[in-house]
Formats: sequence, C-alpha cells, structure tokens
Amino acid sequence: MFPSLWIYTYVFKDSKMTCWEPWHHITVDTNGTYKLCCISHEWPVSLKKYESIHEYWNGTELADVRNAMANNNWNYLKKSCHSCIYNKKMGFISRSETLPKPEQTPKLRSIQFKLNNVCNFACLMCGPKYSNKIAKIRGFRHYPYTHNGVLDNDEIYNDQWLSEFLKISENIEHIKFTGGEPLVNPNFYKLLNFFKSNLDTSKIKLEIITNGSVPLDSEYLSMWKEVEFKISIEAVGERNDYIRQGSNWKTLQRNIQYFKEFRNTNLKVGTVIQALNIFVMDELINYVESIVPKNHHEFVFLINPYALQPQHLPAKAKIQTFEKLNKINKLDLFLPALKANGDANNVIMHLDFLEKNHNLKPWREIFKEYIC
Repeated sequence: MFPSLWIYTYVFKDSKMTCWEPWHHITVDTNGTYKLCCISHEWPVSLKKYESIHEYWNGTELADVRNAMANNNWNYLKKSCHSCIYNKKMGFISRSETLPKPEQTPKLRSIQFKLNNVCNFACLMCGPKYSNKIAKIRGFRHYPYTHNGVLDNDEIYNDQWLSEFLKISENIEHIKFTGGEPLVNPNFYKLLNFFKSNLDTSKIKLEIITNGSVPLDSEYLSMWKEVEFKISIEAVGERNDYIRQGSNWKTLQRNIQYFKEFRNTNLKVGTVIQALNIFVMDELINYVESIVPKNHHEFVFLINPYALQPQHLPAKAKIQTFEKLNKINKLDLFLPALKANGDANNVIMHLDFLEKNHNLKPWREIFKEYIC
C-alpha cells in the first residue's frame, strides 16, 4: 500500500534528502537479494538471487539510484524509499535523517546481513520472511522454503560469494547481523569465522540485533574494534512476551545481565513503536533507562503491517498516553503518532486474526486499552 505520488512531491519538493546508504552500504536480505538499506524495498534495484555482490555494488542499477537521489528524483525512488518517505509525511523521524551525508565517491563502509528467517520467535508485527515459525503457520507466496518454514537459501554464502565480497571489502568499518534471529543461525558463526580470517576486524564495528533469548560465547567478540548488542524489547513483562511470541521475560532479563558483563561491548535496546506498546511506552522507557544509558534506547516506527501502526490507538487511550509521556518529558518523539488519525478497529481485527490463526491466548487480557 503506497501513498499517491503527490505525497512524495509535496514532502520533498523543497528539500534534498540525499541518503548515506546507497553510497556506502549494502543490505543482504533474507531471500538473498540486495537492498539499499534495512528498511528499503527491492524495487527499483531489480536484482536476482545469488547475483554477484561485486557486480551489484559497481552496477548500473545502483548507479541510477544514486543519480536519482542526488537529483531529488523521488518519483523513481518512491517505492524503494517508501519507509523514509512515509515517516517524513507522518511527521516521524526517517532513518535517512539520522545518517551523515555521503561522500562523493561510493565506498562500501557498512554491510548488513539479514541471514534468513530462522527464528525462535513469532512476533505479532513480523511475517514469514523474517520468522520461520510464522512461515510454518502462514506459508510463503513468493519465496521457496523448506518443510519447517525456513527459507531455502543455504547456498548464498558459498565460497564464490565470499570471494566476491572480499573484492569490495577494503573500506568496511561496520558489519551488522539481524535475522530472523542471528544467534540461532549457523551462517552467523560461519561468517564470523570467515571475517576473523580474512578481514582486519580490529578496525571494524560488529553490531548484532537479537531478541535476547540466546547468549553468545565471548570468544567471538574479542577481535573486533567494538561490539554493539541491540536487544529488541517492545514492552515490560507479560505484554512483551505476548507481542514477541516465544519470549520469556525472566530469561531476557538474565541474558541482559550476561551481555552487560562483556568487555568492549555496548548494550542498547531497540523498540518498534506500534499500536501494541505505545500505551505503555512510559513504563518501557523507565525500565530501559534502569539497564542502559538514556541514549542507548533506540526507536523506529512500525510501517508494516499497517493495522498495527501506532496512530490506531483509541482516542481515550491517546489522551492517557499523552499525559503519561508528558509527565516523564518523552512526549516529542511520540506526538506525531498521537496526533495522527487512526482507527482502532484495524488493530482489533488484526489481533482477532492472529489469535485465531496463531493459536494465541485471548489478546483482550493483555491489550485492555482496546476494550471499549
């Protein structure tokens, strides 16, 4: 679902929002395609699975994207960059606004591996492309997968791919892993060992986004310039466990303490602002500030599924949320979502669907703000 073209021309007609990532970053998606960034859509870069990463980086399609962005051609980029454009329209902070300006010459400085959809969680806002547990329930429409819902992409990180990657890796400063859940994925450990043998990891920052359910042996962390763990938390206690199906709050707290004890490691928390947690965001913020420094809590606004976007919070609950966030001086970030028009029926119908098809316990016991 994309807004009409006038949104893009209206939002950007007087601005030059050149993003850093097409000049310096690659995201390898769970299905093996390459993307401009972690939240971009694959169009207009029409890449095929297993295409050489070296050819992609130096190819005409990515050059066309850079040219379109440099010339403010948002008609060309409207689908690929939909998430940032949509956030800008809604008054939210877009990812591109948090990044530095690109250099004139493309140099690959950052790469993100969305390894595949192997995951031990089935989060309510997630989908089959990023969780094999969800894929087992819903199936895939567009991608091949095995009987247990795992994307059939084991051939991606073969010797040829790794050799091609080394051709463009001389300026790498940042390697990021997401999933699925990277810490339960064999390719995560394969790639770490490869980088240890073939890159000067003492000059590279390693970033891992994890659900916090699995500890990691410290032997994999000592050779990096810096290690950042970002643990995904959506709420406190039972609500977090319900949103992040598979989570256990006590296990999460135990593993947070485990990660905090690593040397040369920064611990952060990432939260997806959505209809299921914005009502209790004050409680989450207070909890996170008790375990990490204040500037180590990062937020993104949910784009998909639309039905769970935060503006659908009921009007009465929006007023209460406004008051709670204002009381702790955290209102500014969330104000656009509280002011935007929404429809709570979107959330209710979506939760009814998930409760029935994912065999969940009654959601009305958790999200009482949606009970009139």
